[in-house]
Amino acid sequence: MKKIASLSLLCLLSLSMTVQSPEVKSAIDAFLAGLPDKAEVAVGIVHNGEEYRYGYIKEDGQVREADQENAIFEVGSITKTLTATLLMEQVEKGEMELGDPIQQYLPVSMKQPTCEGHAITLKHLVTHTSGLNPAPGSFLWPYLKSKLFAPQNPIIL
Repeated sequence: MKKIASLSLLCLLSLSMTVQSPEVKSAIDAFLAGLPDKAEVAVGIVHNGEEYRYGYIKEDGQVREADQENAIFEVGSITKTLTATLLMEQVEKGEMELGDPIQQYLPVSMKQPTCEGHAITLKHLVTHTSGLNPAPGSFLWPYLKSKLFAPQNPIIL
C-alpha cells in the first residue's frame, strides 16, 4: 500500500488565497520539502464552484507531480474533526439535529443502538460519549495483519 500524506491544512490555507496563486504553490512546496521520500500528497480545492486537484510524490529528495485520481488514502484522526465540522454544517442548515438518533441515518440496524437506556445520538458521536467501543471486537487480528503487510506504517506501534 502506498504511503500517503494528507494535506487538508493547505485546503484551509487556500481559502484566503486564489486557487492557482504563487502563495498556494509556495505553501505546497514548503510542506513537501519536509516530507520523507516516497511520501505522496493529494490536494483538492473547491473554489467558486470549480474543483482543482493536484498530486505530488517525493522520490530521491525531488518532488514531482503525480496522478492521485485513484489513490487510496489512509486517513488518521483528522476525520473526527472533519466529520464534526460537516455535521455542524448540516445542523446549521436545519437538515440534521444533534439530538437525532444515529439509527435514523444508517441503512442497517445497529447491534447496540442505545447506551444507558437512551438512543445514541449524533451529539453522543461527535462528543465521544456514546458508550460504543472505540476498537473492533477483536483487535489482535487487525494488529497482526497490519504488522505483516504494512510493517513500515508509523501508525502501528
